[in-house]
Amino acid sequence: MEADVREREIQGQLLECDVVYGATDNHASRSMLTELSARGHLPLIDVGVRAGVRETGELDALYVERRLQIPDGPCLWCWGVLDAERVRLELMPAFEREALAAEGYVAGIDAAPEPTIAPLTVTAAGLATTTLLGLLGGGLEVGPLRAGFESLRVESIAYADEPDPDCICRRWRPA
Repeated sequence: MEADVREREIQGQLLECDVVYGATDNHASRSMLTELSARGHLPLIDVGVRAGVRETGELDALYVERRLQIPDGPCLWCWGVLDAERVRLELMPAFEREALAAEGYVAGIDAAPEPTIAPLTVTAAGLATTTLLGLLGGGLEVGPLRAGFESLRVESIAYADEPDPDCICRRWRPA
């Protein structure tokens, strides 16, 4: 089913779930999912892939990331995954965003989907699935909440698992 996570009805449906997968390509929907997760005390498995390219056009890196947002854990804002300005631009009506882009105020944000690399997408889906299995089986007590690797060099990336004490998610969480 294709739906917009900003719609109240869809949010209500998500709050009825035990776990939510987030595999969206934009910051606006990711920000909504992270808020919904924090407010609803709902685990969120978020995955992302990115291809890094040098200015010369040569491939530089292929990143895959898996993030598990759990109650009382860090959110996507805590981890710096989301960018407030990008969220604002993505939520702006298309005609306003296009006018700002024409005036030179907006760069790098358009409605076209980002190119994907199938092996990275499949890897991200596999990470999300194993995360769900670990979550349901209680095996994630020792694992990191956020994990990533650069698949071109086969290097893991370490991240902190502590929430940012100044993050907005503190206000969203139930007392």
